[in-house]
Amino acid sequence: MTAPFTVHTAADLDQLIGFTQQHAPHRVPLLQAVRHGIITLCELTRDATLPAHDLARSQRPKLVLVGDDDGLDSGPDGWTARPRLAGWARHAVIHATGGDVPSYLAAVTLALHRHQLVLVETGTTHCMAWHRLFARSGVPTLNLVPPDGGVHPVPIGKEGLH
Repeated sequence: MTAPFTVHTAADLDQLIGFTQQHAPHRVPLLQAVRHGIITLCELTRDATLPAHDLARSQRPKLVLVGDDDGLDSGPDGWTARPRLAGWARHAVIHATGGDVPSYLAAVTLALHRHQLVLVETGTTHCMAWHRLFARSGVPTLNLVPPDGGVHPVPIGKEGLH
């Protein structure tokens, strides 16, 4: 999800929070934490490098968001920042269940304790690939997956399409 504007001011951030409330409410806790000066948030794009130097300038805990459930759903191989993410992170959350507010609140709390958290939004297809990326670097990883062997996203049959 890309908002139709760039955040430069507190008013811009308030607008983004309003936009996000309507389109991706599970992300609102991340933006509210930024608004209140609790964390620094960096949302990567697929072709971006990790802005480690910029992040290092912030004295706040940092949370890097990777949105690998954007319809391309490539797993780590589709992300330019992949090698640096694993070296930078002190903890990772692989969120393969679909967005929910309690999980994102927990991610903010974890960022406060670990100071450098990567939150990966992905589907169950790529959950373990993301897990292995961080595990190879010794990064503690929490995998959130649907219960009872469920999948995310839920496949839509042809009858569900209009």
